Amino acid sequence: MEFRVLGPVEVSEGGRTTTPTRGKERRLLALLLAHANDVVSADRVVDALWPGQRRPANALRSVQTHVSRLRSALGPAGERLSTRPPGYLLRVDPGELDAQRFVLLLDQARRVAGDDPAGALALVDRALALWRG
Repeated sequence: MEFRVLGPVEVSEGGRTTTPTRGKERRLLALLLAHANDVVSADRVVDALWPGQRRPANALRSVQTHVSRLRSALGPAGERLSTRPPGYLLRVDPGELDAQRFVLLLDQARRVAGDDPAGALALVDRALALWRG
């Protein structure tokens, strides 16, 4: 499974790529991926889904609806999205998030740059190739 945020937010598994079609679900997925493996409070989700906007009177219930829609949109990956007090958690295994791989490749490039400039450049190229769009 691969979670992608370096470009359009999407999830890919077994050759099938899923991009939530609704804006709030995409925003919710991006928020959960930015905080992968950590619980994001329902209040923080409300703030992210309605930034600087008037919130609906039933915002917490609306969040539950958006979480349910996102689970459905993600297909098999939806089982990784769990409700945990005080909010929601998206489980991402090591190496599955492109942004994490990007940082790791750049760290590797920095470590080898002095001894192997060509190798460091190849690692930077691999990191940059993760960006889409």
